[in-house]
Amino acid sequence: MTEKDSYFVFKLVSGEEVISMTTMDDSGIEPCFFLADPLKVELSHKGNHTMIRLVPWITVSEDEIFKIGFDKIITMTELTHDHEMVQAYEHYNEQRKSNNTTRVNISPKMGYMGNVDETKISLEKIFNLEPTGITTTV
Repeated sequence: MTEKDSYFVFKLVSGEEVISMTTMDDSGIEPCFFLADPLKVELSHKGNHTMIRLVPWITVSEDEIFKIGFDKIITMTELTHDHEMVQAYEHYNEQRKSNNTTRVNISPKMGYMGNVDETKISLEKIFNLEPTGITTTV
């Protein structure tokens, strides 16, 4: 694996453009890249202006590093550390990591019925069952 981490922008076969701190692994049979906190680059148009928006590439995962093979990449380019997209990438990821308040607490009005433990206890009361711990049979 190469020791040098660099910033790259990838154009994938899916059509997505992804920016990430990247490490290349060429030690195996098929070389690949490891992308750290990758962000998808989206263009939005408003009037005569075109704006760039960065959003998480994989939105539902808690993982920070993703592996991608060369067969999924159309083209790529390395960015210098002082490039404005690198600065935007760093700023976005710093804000995301320091601000965990982006998660919404679901209210009863939104459909929250309770967590698993509360529901289990209420069902045991309804059916007059003795509370049990979690058991598994193998």
